[in-house]
Amino acid sequence: MVVGDVVDEIFGLPPLLPLSVRWTCERSNSNTGELVFYSTDGLANVAKDCSMIFAIREEERKESKDGCVVDFTMQYEPVSPLATLAMPILEVDNNVAIRVLL
Repeated sequence: MVVGDVVDEIFGLPPLLPLSVRWTCERSNSNTGELVFYSTDGLANVAKDCSMIFAIREEERKESKDGCVVDFTMQYEPVSPLATLAMPILEVDNNVAIRVLL
């Protein structure tokens, strides 16, 4: 990704509950492994000023250097109690995405 690229994230339970956030890449540095996305609008009526920060680095293994470690931080400003209540679900969803799908 390069700075300025836009990604539409679709989640929830599509097509029953299609939720989406449009993310814009704000920082992308392959030397430091930093990747930052921001969404001013966030999720309508739930959260705004959202950010996702990825810190990617090589896994320190003695036998090989084929893997990587991804540290993920998500921040947002809640505009509804639903944003606070959904945090445990978001954490599980993000952990599955990073640990299983990457």
